[in-house]
Amino acid sequence: AGAPQAGVAYKWAIDQGNKGVTLYFNGEVASTYYGGTTENIEEAVDVILEATNGGYYVSFVKANGTKQYVNVVVSGTHRNFTMQNTASTVYTYNAEHNTLVTNVNGTDCYIGTYNTYTTFSVSTLDKISTSFPAYFVGTGGNGGNQGGTETPDNPVVPDVPVTPAGAPQAGVAYKWAIDQG
Repeated sequence: AGAPQAGVAYKWAIDQGNKGVTLYFNGEVASTYYGGTTENIEEAVDVILEATNGGYYVSFVKANGTKQYVNVVVSGTHRNFTMQNTASTVYTYNAEHNTLVTNVNGTDCYIGTYNTYTTFSVSTLDKISTSFPAYFVGTGGNGGNQGGTETPDNPVVPDVPVTPAGAPQAGVAYKWAIDQG
């Protein structure tokens, strides 16, 4: 699928292999240091990668219109998944594992889940082979077939670019345009 692009809306997903389901980030706190999920892609928030020096920030807009950033913070001996108003965590793309990684106090970490959990959490990269890393899915109308075989039931749909200031809001009228430049 290739590296995700800055300024493009994605759904953030995890294939929870021990439960046989795909989980999508819903933009909510599941517990103090875990991101909430849904099995319904329509209930997932759009996640935007914002280019910054050395990588990306990960942002999304909550249902109430508040822009949040996904950060990794240290609390005691734990590295925790948090949603905050200011970006502080720089992620880079790891092609080998098709996921974002960040370095926290000298240790590479990624967002995903493990065991039979159904939340987004932070784990160290040395545990990735026994867990389920998060990845990005295009937000095209059908969930974003991003280059698979095109069929009438599975059209190839491009990612939907949005402004870095935030994603379109429900209940707001927009005009659509195509720039074939």
